[in-house]
Amino acid sequence: MSWRKTLILGLIFAVLVLAYFLVMPRKGVKAGQRLLAGIDKITKFTLKTRSGTSTVGIDSATGKWYLLDPVRYPADTVAVREVVDKALEAAYTVVVADSGNPEEYGLAPVPWVDFSVNGVGFKLGDESPTRNGVYAQIYNDKRILLVPREIRTTLLRVPTDFRDKSIMPKLDIAAVKKVIVKRPVGELVFARKDGKWWITQPIESEAEQNYVHDLISSTINARAADFAAEDHSDSVIAARNLRQAGTITLIDTTGKEYVLNVLGEYSKEDSSLLGCYGWTPSKKPLFEIASYLITLVSRPAQY
Repeated sequence: MSWRKTLILGLIFAVLVLAYFLVMPRKGVKAGQRLLAGIDKITKFTLKTRSGTSTVGIDSATGKWYLLDPVRYPADTVAVREVVDKALEAAYTVVVADSGNPEEYGLAPVPWVDFSVNGVGFKLGDESPTRNGVYAQIYNDKRILLVPREIRTTLLRVPTDFRDKSIMPKLDIAAVKKVIVKRPVGELVFARKDGKWWITQPIESEAEQNYVHDLISSTINARAADFAAEDHSDSVIAARNLRQAGTITLIDTTGKEYVLNVLGEYSKEDSSLLGCYGWTPSKKPLFEIASYLITLVSRPAQY
């Protein structure tokens, strides 16, 4: 056997030995232990990632989840539940080392994930060379652990991920009896009569049913793609050079009004649409929303 082949085989053997010690658990250590040992219920947690820090908790007055920091806002309960469930079930599969330098595993100085509940918590770091998990470390524990990658994937969230993206209050489309669309070119009013939608202003005529249904449905189900600003004050709107595209008002059978203001951001060069924004009197933020709503409010009425 040539010296080159001997050298290559030696290198392969060394790599296999290294991989073995990276993934095999230490004797006497029971794998599968939960990272949040002793924690069976979470009502408040802090999640730090390299993209931001979020503190989320249950409001004692309402019993509902809220993002508490960096801004107080109703939480997306689905996102919160996913994170809480994954954190509670998170368990290590392998003890990589009884102690080690956290920086070598992406656990310091800034880990990928730092999850804590009342001072109890864990950190998640880099992916292992064998790609069979990510490194982890429990608070006040020197051991370097290995956990499934899906744990880090689920917990990699930023504050916006925890915010409720719904814009309008809950409303059944069947409860809407009147729709008012105010726009720069004029006002449209639709009313439901005998199971059909009719235009009552600027003229009286049967409305295009699919259009009105789409308008109502899109308004009720509007969701924030992002939070453009924490308030929709005139100064914020002016600073962004936004123009009012229209105001949609839905009126239910009790006479209650649900209002969504739709604004557009346009290019100074060719007036092309750059973005669509919205705000509602019941919530403070200026939302980034689907541009389809501008299409709906700007569409000429079909008489």
